[in-house]
Amino acid sequence: MKESLDITKVLKDAGKVLQTEWKTLLPLVFFAWLFSVVASFGVGAEGPFGVHIGPEFLYPLYNVFGFLAYALLSLVISIGLMVVFLKKAQGEKLDRCDMLDGFTFKKLFSFIGAYIIYSLLVLIGLVLLIIPGVFIAVALIPLFYVIIDKNVGPFTAVRETYELTKGHWWHVLGLTITTGIITFTVMFALLILIVLLTWLVSGAGSFAAGVLLALIVPATLFVILLTQAYIGLTHAVMYKELRDHKK
Repeated sequence: MKESLDITKVLKDAGKVLQTEWKTLLPLVFFAWLFSVVASFGVGAEGPFGVHIGPEFLYPLYNVFGFLAYALLSLVISIGLMVVFLKKAQGEKLDRCDMLDGFTFKKLFSFIGAYIIYSLLVLIGLVLLIIPGVFIAVALIPLFYVIIDKNVGPFTAVRETYELTKGHWWHVLGLTITTGIITFTVMFALLILIVLLTWLVSGAGSFAAGVLLALIVPATLFVILLTQAYIGLTHAVMYKELRDHKK
């Protein structure tokens, strides 16, 4: 009988990795977040960062090319983070350049192709009475880790991911719901805490408000990055456990 995916073990293992490696992981997650924020303002209809370049008839194209460049670079960084999470989940040492370790254009195009196939399959499944779409979406959650780990093409990755999660569908769904609840709980608790602290110092003057802001912003960012790193690790650990179960 096939051994089931242990959700509790996945969560605990991800927590152990984060506990020992947070100093390494958080700067990388922060870099990815910072890039996303800065790059989203980088190119608009008026030109890169609002700088007018070339004739006016080219301005509308800046949005198109800007979005494509942003999406491509975001994908590269996402691949890098997943490489880091998987290495840490496997207990491997991490160097500063490991975000690009093993990166190839084949892997990049496999990611793009796999995402297109995944989206089409989920869309078709949702059209067919919703339930098939949900089933496909959950069954293919480790899809991108399969590409990173095995360096296969999109169609092979989809097939191998389905084989990987076969018999574990409910456990993958349970882990996905659990991580969603964790994220929501942390974000909601932060929101409540910020509102309460703001209310407490609302009558204390601008100096107190400034001190509060100086404390809240980095603390909030730290907790958000910590949560993102933990969720990323849970998916990497889940893939590792599924892969090990199949062997």
